[in-house]
Amino acid sequence: MISGSVHFWHWLELLLTLDRVGYEGWLGADINPKHMRPEQAFAANNRMIRNMIGMLNQIGPAKIVEMIKENGNSAEIYDYLSNQLMS
Repeated sequence: MISGSVHFWHWLELLLTLDRVGYEGWLGADINPKHMRPEQAFAANNRMIRNMIGMLNQIGPAKIVEMIKENGNSAEIYDYLSNQLMS
């Protein structure tokens, strides 16, 4: 499966956390391409991760961190992120 195709919100949280701690290293993914060639799977996985990073950058990691610090209400944060994703 392509990263984020099953656990999308977990991936966003991971990418946000990596950004917050200043991680600039490599990311790895354990994917098993059943219906595509390995190079297609790699390219699709790379695009997905870059798109998730782009989404976080568009929303602004600081806004998400602010919401977490204010009250940590997961439902409100999820609703906000969902609305951002769909708009």
